[in-house]
Amino acid sequence: LGARGAKHGRRRWQGAVLPHLSSRAWFVREAILRVLPLVAHRGDKDATDAVLLLMSDQDITIRRHAVQVCGKLASHGHPEASERLLALSTDPDKEIAKNAVAALGQISSRRDQLSAVLSNMALVESHLGGEDQEDDRPGTADRQASVDVFMSQARR
Repeated sequence: LGARGAKHGRRRWQGAVLPHLSSRAWFVREAILRVLPLVAHRGDKDATDAVLLLMSDQDITIRRHAVQVCGKLASHGHPEASERLLALSTDPDKEIAKNAVAALGQISSRRDQLSAVLSNMALVESHLGGEDQEDDRPGTADRQASVDVFMSQARR
């Protein structure tokens, strides 16, 4: 599909992509996630809904990629996407948690970002590990990197 399909209009990509969201083949769902940022614009409702659906996929690779794509496609301040990403920022899978923090930074308005950080200090501390632990513990760099990505997005 790619850029060629995109120039033929919104209905064309929807008809080519959306019917395959429930495909049993993981590689079809992965292809959807690769195509959506090429054919849909930020804030497109159908594309965002598709990504939100795939964020709950049974395949962890699909979920990881869907979280990244959500940051590219969801409109700024999208309430459901923001809520889901905030919840996923504490996911046991470190890559999902890191991608969720980065995506949240991409879609949140600055006020939303500040509110999320201030109202959920437990989230920040879970990524940083708290003040009373040493900084050389395993995973500290990953948690700090996640928070740094979020904060850099908030400054934009």
